[in-house]
Formats: sequence, C-alpha cells, structure tokens
Amino acid sequence: MEGPNLEELKKLYHNILDITGPSGTRFIIREQNGNDDDLLSSEELREDFNNMNIFLCGIVIWTDRTKSGKLSVEDSIGLAIKDKYFLLFQSRIFSIGADIKFSFNWGESNGGEVFYTEDLSPYVWDFTDEKFPVEGDDNYFAQRMKPYMVNPYEKVNTTLTSGKRVRFDLANGHTEKFLAAKGKDISRSDNLVAMGLELEVDGKWMVVKSFKYFTKREMVELNKIIDDLEQPFYGISEIKNPKTGQIELYPLIVDPAFFFPLEI
Repeated sequence: MEGPNLEELKKLYHNILDITGPSGTRFIIREQNGNDDDLLSSEELREDFNNMNIFLCGIVIWTDRTKSGKLSVEDSIGLAIKDKYFLLFQSRIFSIGADIKFSFNWGESNGGEVFYTEDLSPYVWDFTDEKFPVEGDDNYFAQRMKPYMVNPYEKVNTTLTSGKRVRFDLANGHTEKFLAAKGKDISRSDNLVAMGLELEVDGKWMVVKSFKYFTKREMVELNKIIDDLEQPFYGISEIKNPKTGQIELYPLIVDPAFFFPLEI
C-alpha cells in the first residue's frame, strides 16, 4: 500500500511517532490528549476492554495493517495481542514519559506501603532492528516483549507428534474478550477454545469444543507449541521489599499511574 505523507501528518498532529510492532506491522501514533483521558477512564467501556480498543483507534493515525491506513474498532480488537500492548507501552512512553512511579503495600508487619520507580523503555524494542537481544547479551532484559516467530495474523497449522493436524489463531483482542467474559472460571483448555482451535477430521476442519479426544501428552505438546510461538508478554516488574527482601511480580499496565500519573 502507498506509504503515509509524514509531513502532512506532522502538520495535523504535531507530535507523531513512527514505530514497528513485534509482528512487523508499522504504526504511526499521535500524542495523547485530554479526550483520551475521558475514554480510558470510562467505567462503562472498561468492562470488555472497549476503552482500550477505541483508544487505539484514536491514537493510531496510520498503519500498514489495513488498506485504509486507519484502525476501526473491529481492526483494533483484531490486533495481535503483543502489537496491542506494544502500542499501549509506546504511547505511554511517548506521551507521558518512560518512568512510572507507583506504590505497593506489603502489609503493616512487612514495611507497609513502599514507593517504586520503573523505567518502561526496556520492556519494548525497535523491531526494525534484527539484532534482538538474547540471554547473555549485555542489553538483555528478561521481561522485554519478544518479536513474533510467525505471522500472528494468519492461522497456525501444525501436526502433533501423534499425527493429528490442528490449526489455531494466536491471541488477539477476541481472545482477550472471550477469556475476560469467563471471569475467574477459566480452565487451561479455555485458552485453546479462545484461540479457535480446530482439528482435522477426515480432511475437514472441525472446531474443538471437547478435549476428550486429545491425550494428556498431546495437550502438553499443543500448549508448548502455542507458548513457544506466542512468547507472551506480561509487562511484569519484579519489585523487592526493602525490609524483607521478598520479590513480588507486579503487572505495570494495571496500575493507575500507567495512564494517569500524579506527576510527570
């Protein structure tokens, strides 16, 4: 598709950022504004992640993901899950800054409320750089979002060791909404259902609704295949209790300061 006119976009939006996500998709985003605050804080839209989806439609002013160069709400929901969180982290860094200041309450007997500052920059990467840091490199960071190994916008076809052929989608906004609707009652197989798992039977693809036809070994193999391809991103900070030395895994994007810091 024809590329964007960067000069025109700069005139319209002033501050723009040209970035490439972990899928290789190119996005140009604008700086956040006050209207975005209203959207992100909407309780009504927050329940099924629609505030995030509509927010992304607004800040993405051009992408090569769609023919129009724009994102509709449906396009936003269909974004590969790591592309989505890549955009959220990049937008936060671009519009508010890389440092997020937050607190964690360890309990009265363990030091109470402790304040932390985390740099969000290491969590994302310039995915136009083919030299992605791996363990052992000086700039390696375990929590950094990894690039996709396959195109996350195409179904994955694979054959299990047993000979069974399966196909599935990698996680996207539809997956996220399906699992959110399940609430706390999520089983391990729900993740596979959410990814649209299909099994080839007599040359036809059948949607998997029951897993009684898969052995335990096949389930283990299937989940490992998906985990290896997905390489999930959690945006986790390892915070340490200065009094006890205890380590806690803290998801940064759920903290109010991610989008609504008290200071910049």
